[in-house]
Amino acid sequence: IQMLCENCFKEFDYHIYVDPSAQSGTYPVKVKVTYEGAKVGGLEYDIAVEVRNYKHTVGVSQVTLSKDPLSPGDQADLGLTIRNHGVEDIREVEVTLSAPADMNIVGSTKRFFMNKLTSSGEVTANYNIVVDSKAKMGAYQFPLTIKITDNYGNEQTFTDSIGVHVYAQPEVEFSIRSYDVKTRRISTLVANRG
Repeated sequence: IQMLCENCFKEFDYHIYVDPSAQSGTYPVKVKVTYEGAKVGGLEYDIAVEVRNYKHTVGVSQVTLSKDPLSPGDQADLGLTIRNHGVEDIREVEVTLSAPADMNIVGSTKRFFMNKLTSSGEVTANYNIVVDSKAKMGAYQFPLTIKITDNYGNEQTFTDSIGVHVYAQPEVEFSIRSYDVKTRRISTLVANRG
């Protein structure tokens, strides 16, 4: 500034670059103001800059199913290995699995809680699922929500889905529709009612 009159002010904006690999925390920044006629080098200010690294990446790294393929009426253990791909530990992890139509989660809660998941650490959430006896053949998606809380109390939510396949057993129907004695012709019906 060339000149700043009495009772005047001038605002300045600075952009601070934060390295993407920086850990969350408080970092000191020194601001120095010098001016003509200043006593011994001017004024110095210490400013605390709070850095929050939201680079926590959590996801399912492995899915295990105790019975594959599944059929209507089957019960199976479903294991979801949750991995912290982030650079910092996570204070709390909550995994919520919802069941689609024709599926149930039994004998356990739909929510899994864990305190502290270290950087690059893994934990397995186990669920017991039951396929409805009248379930149709096809792919079923279990909606999944992973909510984390970092060491500073910040929360993040990640969503995903886990797919399982149900292979219904065929229900074969066979019948003789007609039989012509003269031509020796038999007309049959074969149908899969499954």
